[in-house]
Amino acid sequence: MLRLSWWGAIVVSFLDSTVFFVIPFGNDALLIYLVARHPANFWLYPLLMTTAALPPPFPLTPFVLTCGALEINRSRFFVLFVLMHVIRFGVEAIFARIYGARVLDFLQSGIVETIVIALVVVSVIATVFSGVMLWQRTRVPAARPA
Repeated sequence: MLRLSWWGAIVVSFLDSTVFFVIPFGNDALLIYLVARHPANFWLYPLLMTTAALPPPFPLTPFVLTCGALEINRSRFFVLFVLMHVIRFGVEAIFARIYGARVLDFLQSGIVETIVIALVVVSVIATVFSGVMLWQRTRVPAARPA
């Protein structure tokens, strides 16, 4: 199986935060996997993934834009945004540390492998779809003769 480390957590979190890549549950699954394999670092992975996930992912983008339009205090929003990411990833890391061996057995099972392959296919399709939609929206239509 592929050996993943802290840099993998940063790369996946950053890519998942862009408009171009869609990785359903990628951050969560990777966090659980890494903590289960390296329980001593359970506190580190949530911080790394939160740092890399600071660009807002697509479903969150309208929320961020709305907060800006409503003139929500930026520092308060940023602090809460980071705090909620740390709490989310921190709770997952604690559970992964507690149930690590059982989680690893499950994550390395055939059913999970099938699910991961399906999610990769969905991710590739969604990423291609996002790219096509972005390309279509940024194209300048050709001028038609009058």
